[in-house]
Amino acid sequence: MKRLAIVAMALVLVAGLLAGGCAKKKQEAAVSIADIRKETGMPVKVVVAKNKLLADRIKVSGTVEAPDEIHMTPEVGGQVVAVYVDKGDRVGKGQVLLQIKKTDYELGVRQARAAFEMAMQQLEMAQTGARPEELEQAKNMADQAEAAYNVVKKNYDRVKELYDKGVAARQQLDAVEAELIATQKQFDSAKEGLQMARTGARMEQVKMLEAQVAQAKAAKETAELMLERTTVRSTVDGVISYRFCKVGEGVGPNNPIFQILKSGEKKITFTINESDLGRVKEGDRVTFEATGIQNGAFEAEVTYVSRFVRKMTREAELEATLTKEPVPLSHGMFVEGYVVLPDVEMFVIPYKALMENRYVTVVKGSEGSIRECDRIARVGQFVEIKDGCVKPGELVVVEGQGIMEDKMKVDVKETVEY
Repeated sequence: MKRLAIVAMALVLVAGLLAGGCAKKKQEAAVSIADIRKETGMPVKVVVAKNKLLADRIKVSGTVEAPDEIHMTPEVGGQVVAVYVDKGDRVGKGQVLLQIKKTDYELGVRQARAAFEMAMQQLEMAQTGARPEELEQAKNMADQAEAAYNVVKKNYDRVKELYDKGVAARQQLDAVEAELIATQKQFDSAKEGLQMARTGARMEQVKMLEAQVAQAKAAKETAELMLERTTVRSTVDGVISYRFCKVGEGVGPNNPIFQILKSGEKKITFTINESDLGRVKEGDRVTFEATGIQNGAFEAEVTYVSRFVRKMTREAELEATLTKEPVPLSHGMFVEGYVVLPDVEMFVIPYKALMENRYVTVVKGSEGSIRECDRIARVGQFVEIKDGCVKPGELVVVEGQGIMEDKMKVDVKETVEY
């Protein structure tokens, strides 16, 4: 047993000596690689720092906007009796969209035309003198006007009584009152015509009648126009985006009935930082993509640059009109892209030469010096040097700098272009 223990201890001792020898050899090997690098230099690739002509650009994001959103409102009021289009329909300028009840407006046209004819006859009688048959005609017209007035007056009194009791609506009373005023004027005019037919007209009366004719003509044309406007037509080409009315409802000049997205050039509205505001001008090109469309490259032209900056975000608004639309863009889509500015010459080095976003290694002779750059700006795959940490013509390490130390010897293997 004692012999076995001695043998075991001997084996352990030998194993320890062997392990120590291996570790020593590895340490010697490592030291030798570092020594070699110090002697021959760290192998690197470099570029010659220089000015480069680059396409400058500003990143932007925005929203697709239809050219205009038109809120259609009728020019006259009344009850809707027919709707001919609905949400999503494409409409053309002049196309009929909706019909308002015509009855009251047709009555207004008949009354206005009758008043105009009466005024014309009265003027003619005043200018030429009344013949017996014209005198009889004037009397008949006065009698008819009186009868019409009496009928309307009775109807007004009846509606007024119902309105006072809370049975009739104000709108109904207003309509009857307007009709009463119109028939009363016709009756008064007819009486004047009859009086002139009996006694003859003076020069002042003739001039007054001429004015009444012009007034009656204008009233007739207005009534005809109001009747025409009961048929509501689209004022633009576009697509119905909303419908706010239905058959049976009452509408008026203050009530939108449709919203139409006007056809035409689409726009992109976006914002930029105030620091970039002075670099953008009308006519600059915008390239962008829409997040909702795969593989779609779009272009637009800046058409508006705001000079007002938002206080909270320090941003300004821009607009660009689409010039290239391979796939239709929808209103409200989100887009991202760049304002492409004219090419500018800048002093830059490759972005990959940068360490920790601010250090570069510059080779002078056979030594690499690590420098800190305080003022730099990323420009695509390059970095613009603004503080002189690198000078034009100096060699800048682009490969191998990650494991170098300051003032370390370098072995330039290749000078590459950029």
